[in-house]
Amino acid sequence: MSGPPRGEPPQAGGYLPRDVTTPPRRLPRVGTILTLEPGQWRIATEPRRLVVLVTQVRADISTWYGGAWCWVHGDELDDNGRVVGPVQVLIDVDAIPDDATDPAR
Repeated sequence: MSGPPRGEPPQAGGYLPRDVTTPPRRLPRVGTILTLEPGQWRIATEPRRLVVLVTQVRADISTWYGGAWCWVHGDELDDNGRVVGPVQVLIDVDAIPDDATDPAR
C-alpha cells in the first residue's frame, strides 16, 4: 500500500510515510488573517473559501507534509470580520503571503 505523493496532505483515512519529516518552507505569523481558497486548506471535505485569524502555529506537528503544509489554530472569520468560532486547519504554505510570513523561518 502506498501513501499520498510527497507534499500532499493525507486524505480521509490516509497516512503519510514516517520518513517524511521536513519542516514547512514557511509559516504564518500569529495575528495574521489568511484568506484561503478551496484547495489551500484541509479540515473537511467542504470546498469553500476560509478566512482565519491565526492564533497559534503548530510547526511541531507540521513536519509530516514534505514542507508543503502546516497546521494552524485560529478563529474563523465571517465576511464582516466577526469571529465565527475556533478552527484548526492544515494550510498550503504557498497560500501564506510574503508579508504574513514569520521572519523567524
